Amino acid sequence: MKDIRQNISISEQIAEQVHKNRTPILGFIVLVLVVIASYSIYNNYHEKYETEAQAVLFEAERLFNANLSMGEFAKETSKEPTKVDTTQVEEKLSSIVNEFPKTKARMQASTLLAQIYLNNGDNSKAVEVLEQSFQHFSGDLIDTLVGLKLTNLYEKNKQCDKALPVLEKLTKSDVQEFKPEAILRQGLCEEILGNAEKAKQSFQKLATEYGDTVQGQQAQKYLKIM
Repeated sequence: MKDIRQNISISEQIAEQVHKNRTPILGFIVLVLVVIASYSIYNNYHEKYETEAQAVLFEAERLFNANLSMGEFAKETSKEPTKVDTTQVEEKLSSIVNEFPKTKARMQASTLLAQIYLNNGDNSKAVEVLEQSFQHFSGDLIDTLVGLKLTNLYEKNKQCDKALPVLEKLTKSDVQEFKPEAILRQGLCEEILGNAEKAKQSFQKLATEYGDTVQGQQAQKYLKIM
């Protein structure tokens, strides 16, 4: 009888604890459900947002390619330099860059817009649009291409000090396709800036980890003459 009473007492204590903890547990479950629902809503919104941006980009790319074709045709048929009017495609691409931040479409649009500026001889505008887009760097392939184009312009402008922070991000990203190129240019920029030891470290990393690539073979040559 004593054991039965003791078991009943333990059961009552457990029931009391469950009753006390039920409210916070239910609250936690509700919170989790709210978070899941919010994520689902955000994800759906983001997908719709990206789809809308890509639709605008598709039209902009069509105009961009049409301009390229007209430019090539003008070169073949005219003895005088002919400038193609890019106003319409610039407006389309600028609208994507300004209205659809943090989208892949924005990154793609910025590279096309930068190319138009370069073709028109406006280097500073090309750098500006790429810098703005690279602020949203997330480490994927499109972002990496924007970074490489931006660093290429920095290097042409003899601004390796600006190129290095961008290259450092590219070397730490998960995109493997362009990592050897980023490491090589990182080493070259360090050497140009007089940081011989850092340049050597980059070349050694490249030669060791990517020795079978063109960049890795170039690094090996640089190491021999350093």
